[in-house]
Amino acid sequence: MMKRRGQIAVAALVLLLVLTPLGSACWAKDRKVAVNKASIAAAVERGVTYVKSKQRKDGSWDGGGYDDGVTALAVHALIKASCPLTDSSVSGGE
Repeated sequence: MMKRRGQIAVAALVLLLVLTPLGSACWAKDRKVAVNKASIAAAVERGVTYVKSKQRKDGSWDGGGYDDGVTALAVHALIKASCPLTDSSVSGGE
């Protein structure tokens, strides 16, 4: 249970870092990686797919006792990844 919570939190943080200029700038300085819009979009889509796959049927995410906080982070990450508010994973994240 604790491992799953960590995986979801990491996925949410990765999405946030990829989507912020600060995260992109830090990565670009440390690593010589070809960063372009297509590779960023693909990474974001993989992250969105992963986060959505971990959502429970009741709309929450497992947080190992911190379900509300992990659910808030997951929904925030999905919104930052341009998932519409009408997306079932976003609107169902309660």
